[in-house]
Amino acid sequence: MTAICPCMCPLCGYLMDYASPPTGPDATPKAGDLSMCLSCGAVLVFTDSTDGPGLRAISEREWHELGSANQEVLERIGRARRRVVPPEGLVRTAGKA
Repeated sequence: MTAICPCMCPLCGYLMDYASPPTGPDATPKAGDLSMCLSCGAVLVFTDSTDGPGLRAISEREWHELGSANQEVLERIGRARRRVVPPEGLVRTAGKA
């Protein structure tokens, strides 16, 4: 896992401060890389702006451009996440530990 600048999921507000890069334990996510919210399961895209790194929901166009093989991988990860995360999601937003 790699520590990242804390970012909130734009859909549920879950605070994410670590990422597990598939390219290696020391890899740092960069703008355009994908992530998934552990709480709500949203597929997210890392951004870089003047305010610093952030996350946004993947667009429909970006989702289709991934292709079916990559979509299937993300769907499998989402199904695995649902097995370990309660239906109401995780509670960890800014100001809460």
